[in-house]
Amino acid sequence: MNLKLSEAITILLFLLTILSANAGPQNPQFGDEFIKAYKAGYEKLEVKQYDDALKSFQTAAKIAKGNHEKGPVYTRIGECLYGENKWQEAADAFQQAIQCPIPGKHERNLHQQKHIQDAFGFLIEIYSKKLKDIDKAKEVLKAMGKFEGVHPHQVVGHMKRLSEGCLHQKDYDRATKIISEALLIEGMNDDHRGDLICFQARIYEHSGKFELALTEYRKASELPKIHPHRACEATLNTGKILSDRLKKYDEALKWFDKAVKIEKAHSGHHYEALRRSGNIYENIKKQPDKAREFYSKAGNIPKLHPHNKCDAQWHIAQSYLREKNKEKAREELKKLLAMKGLRDNNRKRAENELKKLDK
Repeated sequence: MNLKLSEAITILLFLLTILSANAGPQNPQFGDEFIKAYKAGYEKLEVKQYDDALKSFQTAAKIAKGNHEKGPVYTRIGECLYGENKWQEAADAFQQAIQCPIPGKHERNLHQQKHIQDAFGFLIEIYSKKLKDIDKAKEVLKAMGKFEGVHPHQVVGHMKRLSEGCLHQKDYDRATKIISEALLIEGMNDDHRGDLICFQARIYEHSGKFELALTEYRKASELPKIHPHRACEATLNTGKILSDRLKKYDEALKWFDKAVKIEKAHSGHHYEALRRSGNIYENIKKQPDKAREFYSKAGNIPKLHPHNKCDAQWHIAQSYLREKNKEKAREELKKLLAMKGLRDNNRKRAENELKKLDK
């Protein structure tokens, strides 16, 4: 598994804890040999040399004296095995890690047992998506729930991953049930709730229940404190189902317009809403002038990615090509070729169209 920044920081903080604990001669918490082996493993893990890292961590595990050493090193052993795609062996290591809480007044507080928190996350990922054992994943989630300090967002996030595993297996009923259970958990903000509702809509969409999907996307978009990005995405997806699946183009246009009007949303969502509106006018309503208005608006969105700007310009040129308006098509193609960020394959397409016009 690629080492994420958060995971790298976790390892670094653990090492700093080791070093600071061992800095003074009074009451050393970690052994010198353990520190040496752990650091060697970390250095190899950082550069994804999983086999070498695993050997160092296994050495550290053999000389580890207590849970304060055993727990974190078992988690790192699991990470190495995960990186080598050895799912069951990785799961076994993570299971060992969660059996090693660091003793003390925070023994049952998950927030204070970072190595166990990480291990739980990996276990749910492995059982739900790699080994496709949803029942086992639910057992892990249940065990996690017995700890103190578990934030509702953590549980909800893991339940979503369980549901994703069911979705990958096309077990739509079970995927839906898990999300329904997650939505009953108290303490979520509107954005996390909206994320779950949108995922529920996605399940319905995959299973062909488009009207139910529409209901969920609309519900998410109307949450009062949902993040603008997610609200815009839910609104955009409503329009996409109406146009692509149900062929209700006029309704779709209304939802695309709503998406564009959501302020502080991702420019990519605004772009897609405008581009899709243009496509409806171009291909369905046969109103190329109106279509080009939308393509032009799409291309002029502030802070838009250069690839999207080029794509909007390409749609304008194509519209004129369909009209067989050679002069305007030539003009728009030249504009396109002068733009920064034009992909090589699209450059070749534009050059070929220009050559055809110049014959």
